[in-house]
Amino acid sequence: MDYLKLYQVPVKDWVLKTTEKMKKNSKQDVSSWNKYWEETYFELDGKKASIACKGCPRKAAYTLWYLGRIKNSGRERINLSIDEVLEKFSKNGTYATLGQELLDNNPNLSKASLFEDIQKEFKKRTNEKPSESDQGGPTLTWILFREGLLQ
Repeated sequence: MDYLKLYQVPVKDWVLKTTEKMKKNSKQDVSSWNKYWEETYFELDGKKASIACKGCPRKAAYTLWYLGRIKNSGRERINLSIDEVLEKFSKNGTYATLGQELLDNNPNLSKASLFEDIQKEFKKRTNEKPSESDQGGPTLTWILFREGLLQ
């Protein structure tokens, strides 16, 4: 099931263990998320510090968690407009949020099609140029959706 991994680490475990640490320590700030995210990567046999601190998937996961989009995370769902997500979080968080919306409406999207649709939707809704390549956030969202972890 390598297609459910990101950088050779199971995404489901990486996200759920990070959310457990946030909940256990009553944290919700991005600095704590970053610390627990990196810690968890190595606990799951991740090997490279450069991957542990890679911002794109980390920011996407944090946004989904913070907005209460991850099941069993202990977070209430917060609905924000895409402009608000972009302003309060990041482009990667916005890609993740758009990705979830797109998958909710079309669950059979392939990983490649999801990123293409995110690019189009991002440009349409923000009037900003999207990234030209998936740096991990859209892939993370696609995997979380496939794992049944998004709500």
